[in-house]
Amino acid sequence: MDFKLIETGPKLSKFYNYLANEGISIIAMDFECEFNLHAYGEKLCLIQIFDGKTYFIIDPLNIENDEIKKFLLDKNTVKIMYGAESDASLVYSQYGTQIQNLFDLQIAVDVLDAERNGLDFALDHFLDIEIKNKKKYQSHNWTTRPIRIDAMEYALNDVAHLFKLKDILMEQVKSKNKYEELLYEILRKNFIPAKEKIPGLLKRFEYKKLSAPKKELFKKLFDIRESFAKEYDLPPFHILNNDILFDLVNRIKNLNDIKLSGRLSGESQDKMRHMMEEALRA
Repeated sequence: MDFKLIETGPKLSKFYNYLANEGISIIAMDFECEFNLHAYGEKLCLIQIFDGKTYFIIDPLNIENDEIKKFLLDKNTVKIMYGAESDASLVYSQYGTQIQNLFDLQIAVDVLDAERNGLDFALDHFLDIEIKNKKKYQSHNWTTRPIRIDAMEYALNDVAHLFKLKDILMEQVKSKNKYEELLYEILRKNFIPAKEKIPGLLKRFEYKKLSAPKKELFKKLFDIRESFAKEYDLPPFHILNNDILFDLVNRIKNLNDIKLSGRLSGESQDKMRHMMEEALRA
């Protein structure tokens, strides 16, 4: 699969000019992101684009945030995506903005009352297309540079069929007289993420059932782990397993029995252990 790699600000500017000169007002777009799996935090790692003729990959890790933000805010181009809620939330968190002119095709699938609404299902159900090698790349580290060619080609699969999918979905929406319902759902969803994102651990049942004092202690231990994860650019669970945090709060395990990540220096391990001891004694 041939594609053009955009990994600098000037190349991104040329891409804007290309869209304008060619009169392209709609593109298919998808992201590959890091979600605390290989490194600390959540970040946009890859933007895949198909304009109906040519494939592009934008590398946001090598381009200034303001340039990426300018692209995402562009009101001259409709951006077709699929299942964009988590992507929109990440963009809001990382860049402080929304994706302008976003049309999430998953909303149309929901309006059509499909049996399921994942992209794989939609492609199979509406277009009889199956994407292969999904498992091979499900845990791929998209923060690694240079990006492997085969990984980029795989990533482009998620935009390759969005124009065809849009067309058939709109045909069915029209034939079933569901345009008004689709418009309502698009306006209702609106993709405005919560300003303060609640960490996943604080949504777990184990956390919710803790007493108020234990919740306060858990947050202290959680914040200590976060600080070292951020310092070492590691996923927090690499520093200390999630379940161990609950065991410490519930006094099921003693801190002396806990082994901290070997990826921390000895000095950092001692410092983290001391900070957690202080929190547990308070």
